[in-house]
Amino acid sequence: ATSYNWLLKVGTKATITHINALGVNDTAVIVTFLTGFTKDTLSVTSVTPCSESTSKTVALNATLLPPTPTSITSSTASYNACIGDQITYTVVVAAPSATQVAASVYRWTKPNNTVIVSAATDSSSITLQFNTGYIGGSVTCKGQTPCGILGTAKTQALTHTGCPTGTIIIPTAKLGSNAEPIELELNVYPNPNDGNFNLDVKANSTNPQSLVILIIDVNGKVIKRYSAKTESGIFTKHFSESNLAGGIYTMRVVSNKTIKEVKLLIEKGVASVLNENVEEGRKK
Repeated sequence: ATSYNWLLKVGTKATITHINALGVNDTAVIVTFLTGFTKDTLSVTSVTPCSESTSKTVALNATLLPPTPTSITSSTASYNACIGDQITYTVVVAAPSATQVAASVYRWTKPNNTVIVSAATDSSSITLQFNTGYIGGSVTCKGQTPCGILGTAKTQALTHTGCPTGTIIIPTAKLGSNAEPIELELNVYPNPNDGNFNLDVKANSTNPQSLVILIIDVNGKVIKRYSAKTESGIFTKHFSESNLAGGIYTMRVVSNKTIKEVKLLIEKGVASVLNENVEEGRKK
């Protein structure tokens, strides 16, 4: 061959630069891919003074990126989390453009002291458990194409503010694990109430018993936590929790190797209960 003919079939989104001068040494070229390139075909033929060969072709395809996520949503409509919460986060992604390809899976990073407890098949949504030591941070998510190409990540800040003091993962562990189990009787009265109520705890031991008292909402979140001790086997406390929303809560008392629960119904607008009814509740 005395020369070579190089050709891009489309050529509108790519250009050819000859490394050597045209002629017998024109055996290599540089292809520059321009914005918007998706695919093309590069061909070359060898030329003699009398003829031209059939072409050799190679398909050129762009390494397409997945779309950058537009947002990360929260199942609670909030990005604030307290210790013990489980919240599902879902990535929102626009349809791929002509120069993009849809992600096949998603990759996440998470804050310290959190655990992914479940995820969708393609990990487009994950559920995080927020454990002791969590103080805030961020989650990020980016798509990955079937070819393994990672896109640009979307970051969502997470906070840890306004949480009840001493919030914990709801304990199934026991206090005083070396102690013998005791029996507990709980009585909440009046019930239902407007957030003002009494709790009686009776233990079958006259020795002082350490108590942890938790108020837990229907989502399993610890709203309030108190520490107390029985005296002569009895503990009584009046609670003023008028800031709690109306609904069903669980009063959980943990002592030694015993966990006891009773339902608490808060109804806003409930009138104060007469003293005799309170006393009747105490007797029950």
